[in-house]
Order: sequence, then C-alpha cells, then structure tokens
Amino acid sequence: MEKTRPYRVLFFMEGKFAMKYREIIGEWLNTRVMLTTKERTRQRYKKLASKYILPRLGEYEVDILTMFQVGKFSASLASTGLSPSTINGVISVLRASLNYASKVLCIKTDSDGVYYKT
Repeated sequence: MEKTRPYRVLFFMEGKFAMKYREIIGEWLNTRVMLTTKERTRQRYKKLASKYILPRLGEYEVDILTMFQVGKFSASLASTGLSPSTINGVISVLRASLNYASKVLCIKTDSDGVYYKT
C-alpha cells in the first residue's frame, strides 16, 4: 500500500489567503467567550491572550501552526517565572480557542499535528 503524505489545505476567509491564529482567537473571544462567560472571566481571557499567547503565536497561519509549536510554547511558559495558576490559565485559553477553531471553523490536524481547513 502506498503511503500517503499528510497534506495542508489553505483556505480563504474574508479575502485573505490563510487565517492567522490571531484571527481565530479573536473570533473565539468575540463569539463563544462573549456569549458564555461573565465580564470578569472575559477580561482575564483577553489579558492572557494579549499578554502571553498572541505575541508568540498570533502571527502563525493556521496551516503552519503545529502541535510541536504549541507544545514548545506551553513548555516555555514554565521558564518564564509565571505562577502555575497563570500558566494553567494561558494553556486553557490556548486549548479552548483551538478547540473552537476545530469545531466551528472546521479546522483539523493531520498526522503531523498541522492544523488545516477541511
């Protein structure tokens, strides 16, 4: 049986060639979080995203954001001197926004952990 190569599918959204993670987390914050959380929780999520996640992962396009990069980012948080509570909060926001993307925006991962649009 011929081994197939994992593939990535680029997609268009609002006239752009590929969606950046910054757009995904922004969409998640403005829809899912806005509808399901209290104001204080929304503010905490936005702060964690803008302070810790977006500077490191925000400019990655979805088609090249890999599980390796996400794992490396998560591991690097421990060396920053942040409290365990803050690290858990950052990872929770990251996980929840990527889960949102996989469900609502039909973004999946291939066998290499690369996010792609179906």
